Formats: sequence, structure tokens, C-alpha cells
Amino acid sequence: MCQNCELKLKPKIKPQVSETEKDVTLFLSAPEISVFVACCVMVNELRGLQRSTHLGDINKSVSQVKSSAVWERLSAAAEATQRFDVLLPVMERGQFSPFFWRWFNWWDDYLRALSPSQVAETERRAREQGSLAEHLRPRGHWVGYRSTPALSFEHA
Repeated sequence: MCQNCELKLKPKIKPQVSETEKDVTLFLSAPEISVFVACCVMVNELRGLQRSTHLGDINKSVSQVKSSAVWERLSAAAEATQRFDVLLPVMERGQFSPFFWRWFNWWDDYLRALSPSQVAETERRAREQGSLAEHLRPRGHWVGYRSTPALSFEHA
């Protein structure tokens, strides 16, 4: 090897992809039930953070930092519900439309009536088939369902 020729190796650097960006990709291709389950997990996570703050287990600033990322991911999931004809699911940061909450409550009530293994089986079938057969979905249509928010926006 010549002395003036230096082989320069550049380390391969993988671009950092945020959790929200990964989620958006997933939400744009996942079956409806999978998007709901993801929303439900995040809603429950936010409820837990709110409860911990109210009980004094964590201080408000820690709760805000932790919840900020969850709110961002929940907003991304809610935006993806447009694939299921939910119009304007996110009105502004932390404010979800009545349409989103109708869809959410429709799925929530339906899945609460199922055992965890039934939920997992339903989600598995949806992934295999690309969508759910009508008999595996909640009855009726979410448009006429209650629009009560599952949680309130407490992030400042």
C-alpha cells in the first residue's frame, strides 16, 4: 500500500428514527383493531401518569416530560384513523375530535366484552386477512356512538 494512499473507512451510521416515526409507519399499514389497541395502550399510559401525578407519586414536571411523548404518539395513531373514515381525528395538540372518541369508545366497549385471548385472536385474524370480517367487528357503526373523551388533556 502506498504511503500517500490512506484508506478511509466511514462508519455506517443508521439514521435515528423516533418512536413516533416508527409508529406512523405501523399505523398506516396496521389493521383497524391494531390501531385501536395501540391507542388504548397509550390512553391507559396517560391515565396512569395522570393518576400518579394526582397521588403525588411523581411531580408534575416529570409527568409532563413523560406524557409529552405519549401525547405525540397518540396523536399520530389518531391521525391514522382517517384510514377508517374518522374525519379530523385530531383538532389540536391533545384535543381529539368527537369523531375519534366515538370510534375509540365503539372499539373499547366491544373489546372489553372479550377475553384477552379473544382480543389477541381477533387481532391475529385481522393481520392475516388484512382486515376484519364483519362478524368480528363491533356491531353497528361508530358514527352514532357516544363521544365522551376517555381522558382529558392535562399536559401544559
